[in-house]
Amino acid sequence: MKGQTVFPGALMELAASTALVRSRAEEWHIDPGRIVVMGFSTGGHLAASLGVFWKQDFLLEPLGRKSEEIQPNGMILAYPVITAGKFVHRDSFVNLL
Repeated sequence: MKGQTVFPGALMELAASTALVRSRAEEWHIDPGRIVVMGFSTGGHLAASLGVFWKQDFLLEPLGRKSEEIQPNGMILAYPVITAGKFVHRDSFVNLL
């Protein structure tokens, strides 16, 4: 996983980070039921992807996690790169891929 720049490398890192925050919730004085991921542009795409793929085996199995450990309770997506088609910002979408 470390250093992987292709899909799903960044998504696995975000999932692992979400699980870490949730596992340290008591120590860090965080409500484990209110963990929100946030991203701008391609980071918005990444945050949205975790919101969609948190139940998928391709994330859970390599991380050795359960879905409830990596599931975000909310998402803040600021101008996410999630539109392909008529309204796409072509350069953003090409850079994402």
